[in-house]
Amino acid sequence: MFNDIKHHNKPHVHVFYGEFRASVAIDGTILAGELPAKQLKAVQEWLKRNEENGIVYSDNPEPMLTVLEIKHMYSGVYLMKFSNNQIRLFDSTILAGEVFEPLKRPEIYENPKLEFGIVTWDDGRIDCSPEYMFENSFEYNTSEIIVA
Repeated sequence: MFNDIKHHNKPHVHVFYGEFRASVAIDGTILAGELPAKQLKAVQEWLKRNEENGIVYSDNPEPMLTVLEIKHMYSGVYLMKFSNNQIRLFDSTILAGEVFEPLKRPEIYENPKLEFGIVTWDDGRIDCSPEYMFENSFEYNTSEIIVA
């Protein structure tokens, strides 16, 4: 939740859907950008359900974490560079649930793609949030690499 009076003058959320991006006020109006009608309705319903949950407002929002680069290393382990300039190792074998089952196949896990800073696999049918990947990854210290 953002309360950014310099740009929109209303508390709002940032919404990303495919190639669409929008800033949506807590009253459900689009302040900037665009969304398909179905997704806007889903956001409006989410805002309505959560209006009583004590949403926290901030004048200094943290920038959204994104993935800048990804390289498959081995067996679903990736070397990733995040938008905070940290380089980390993420092991996708921790991802559980039916949606992640295809990641057990090499032809899927060996071919990650970046879409708007989010890692996707299987032509966008599988994705994982950058925040989750960052929080569940390990620091990669290049000074520890020894070349023989």
